[in-house]
Amino acid sequence: MTHTELVLAWLKAIWEDGDLEVIDQLLSHEAVLVGVSSPYLEPGVTHRDVAEALQHLLGPRRISVTHIIEQGLWVSARLVFHLKNPSNGLDFDAPAQIFAKVENERFTEFYSTMDYLELIQNLGLVPDDTFYILLTKHKLTWQ
Repeated sequence: MTHTELVLAWLKAIWEDGDLEVIDQLLSHEAVLVGVSSPYLEPGVTHRDVAEALQHLLGPRRISVTHIIEQGLWVSARLVFHLKNPSNGLDFDAPAQIFAKVENERFTEFYSTMDYLELIQNLGLVPDDTFYILLTKHKLTWQ
């Protein structure tokens, strides 16, 4: 399987079909993870934990791969998650990027980025102007 095929299989299985078992099959147990499931951000939280939480938070998911590049052991992709807010039914897109190292058909390093603030704004979990509020050093409070 090429690195491109591995990324496409990963995205389809986990994010479109909801098959979390694929994480254990394609992600090395010693993998370096940097992104929302980074052990540096939250020790003890696994990639599977984050994927499961996001699947419950988001409605049906479809992914478009707009760019993908392979070079040696590395693969990089720009993605667009096509999502639906489960609470109001509105569609929205969430762009993302991944950069991964593949050895023996498993991800050994996995770097991912997404605008998570925009994602949670589209889900109605924080106000639309949250970024600008935070730039003023004000704190958000929930009631």
